[in-house]
Amino acid sequence: MPGLAILNSLKRTTKIRDDARKLYLLYEGKNTEPLFINSLIMNSNIVNKRDAYFLDLLKTKRDVGKTSPFSLIELAMNFKKDKNKFRTGFDKVMIFFDLDVFHNDQKEINKLLKIIDHDIILCYTNPSIELFLLLTRNGSYEKYIEPNEKLILENNYYKNTDKRYIYHLATKVLKINTKGQNPKIALLATDFNRAFYQEKYLNHYLNKSSKKLTSNIGYVFNKISNNDYDIRYNKK
Repeated sequence: MPGLAILNSLKRTTKIRDDARKLYLLYEGKNTEPLFINSLIMNSNIVNKRDAYFLDLLKTKRDVGKTSPFSLIELAMNFKKDKNKFRTGFDKVMIFFDLDVFHNDQKEINKLLKIIDHDIILCYTNPSIELFLLLTRNGSYEKYIEPNEKLILENNYYKNTDKRYIYHLATKVLKINTKGQNPKIALLATDFNRAFYQEKYLNHYLNKSSKKLTSNIGYVFNKISNNDYDIRYNKK
């Protein structure tokens, strides 16, 4: 079962109620996503609430290699069985992952929705987190993302490099290496409002994410900031 480490709590700014909701964070990657999301939480008004706080849900050595969305959901479901740490129907596990692993196979993506419950919140990007990182730059959707939509979704390697196109584009625009333990990734989160605003140009429904630029990170955090945990993944 995954271990735990406190990421951030509202005790830094205000007194937490004893019945405050716990939001556990579980990541596919071990560098980029935690650096960015943790900083986003620290810099956003979400942490000013008294009724919820965030904790990292860490993988054990046995589980470190489990990075597929299905294995992450399995880890989360197993963790939920610990009634001393998780209150079913109240606490949440937020799982952050990229959809590129599905290669735009909508049938495979839809299987995710069959194995989760309301205690699990899926946070995803298609093809990868670099798409949301790009949104932190002013006008990046019109300047860089929309004109290159086809190349981004194809997700091929850029020319004769080992970099996927979205990684190449993000590195070029942001002027930082978005892989590894790069502390500059955390600085991007200071522009989260810009990313939240521009995300409206992307699809955020999981059942429509195949062959569509997709991100629901801003959508999810906006919902949480309003104490609303009714996350919608389907569009009819």
